[in-house]
Amino acid sequence: MTCTHEKDVDVATGQWKDGRVATVRGIRQGRSDYGALAFTEKGVYPVPIRTAYIYRELVKKIVEMFETKKSPLDIHETLEIVAFIEAANKSGSNHGAGEELASR
Repeated sequence: MTCTHEKDVDVATGQWKDGRVATVRGIRQGRSDYGALAFTEKGVYPVPIRTAYIYRELVKKIVEMFETKKSPLDIHETLEIVAFIEAANKSGSNHGAGEELASR
């Protein structure tokens, strides 16, 4: 995992032992659309994410979680996301030095 931190952008790249790679680019100025670019064996696919109803849908999932007492995400997935964020923060604070993703 590496993360470069600049005045207006952070770029984090993580690679897992099974070969998966993720890159996240966060900007602090300018247009802030959401989305992803998925690279697969069959092609490259842009995945725009509309934000018009994103907060409402998030709140629905939160309410559902409290009602059912079940997380909408698998705990292992959640822990991977947290490990990615923690390693990115540590790398960004250390001038982009590589960091191991914590295994949980």
